[in-house]
Amino acid sequence: MVNKRQQKINEFCGLGNLERYRNELEGIFDLIEAHGCKISARTDEHSSQHVYDSIGGCHIRISLQEQYKAPVDILWTILHEFGHHLSGKSSTSKHTKEQKLKREVLAWYYAEKLLGEFPRLSDMKPAFIAYKDECLDSYNKGFTGD
Repeated sequence: MVNKRQQKINEFCGLGNLERYRNELEGIFDLIEAHGCKISARTDEHSSQHVYDSIGGCHIRISLQEQYKAPVDILWTILHEFGHHLSGKSSTSKHTKEQKLKREVLAWYYAEKLLGEFPRLSDMKPAFIAYKDECLDSYNKGFTGD
C-alpha cells in the first residue's frame, strides 16, 4: 500500500517528469520534513511559493505546470523555496524592491549550499547556476518594472 508521502513523491515524479531524480527528490523531501515543513504540488498556477500558516508552520507549494525547460529545474525550484524557509520568517509583510531581491538572493544562497548534500545534483551545479541567474534576472526585471 502506498502511503501519503509516497503518493506525493509519485505525483511529483509523474507530473514533473522526475522519475530519474526520485532518490534526490526523496532526500529533499526528507530535509524539508525534518524542518517541520509541508510540501505539495500545485497545478492551479505557475508560481511556486513558501508560506507560513497562522500557527507558524510552513508550506512549500511547487507549481508543476509545464513551464520548466528541464525537469531538474523543478528540483532547483524546490531547493529555492526551501531556501526561503532556511532564511527565516521576515519581520514585515511589506518589502522594498531591494529587500525583496535580497530575500530572493538569500534563498538561492541556501539552495546552492544544499546541493552539497546531493552528489548527483552537485555535479549539475552549472545548470543550477544558470537557472538561478535566469530567475534572479527575472525577479530584478519584475521588481524594477523593466
